[in-house]
Amino acid sequence: MFRFYYNNLAASASRGVAVAALMFGLLMAGFGALIAAFPKVFAFLAAAVFFVVGLACVLFSIRMFIAGAQARKRARSQSNIIDVDPM
Repeated sequence: MFRFYYNNLAASASRGVAVAALMFGLLMAGFGALIAAFPKVFAFLAAAVFFVVGLACVLFSIRMFIAGAQARKRARSQSNIIDVDPM
């Protein structure tokens, strides 16, 4: 059957995951306590974050539309080029 051999790599990986889970849990509990204590402030901050992320998405999509238009224009101009192989 299969045997799991203990080594330092597995110990350090599990310790790292445990530390990350502990820190994440403490941060979530702290944020939850702050939101419960100051709901209006954090509602404003959440709205601001959503607004900024929304603007970033809009700007990114505009950049993608422009890049696509430029690529189509470049493809149209290159479709008229004929590659002549001298061999």
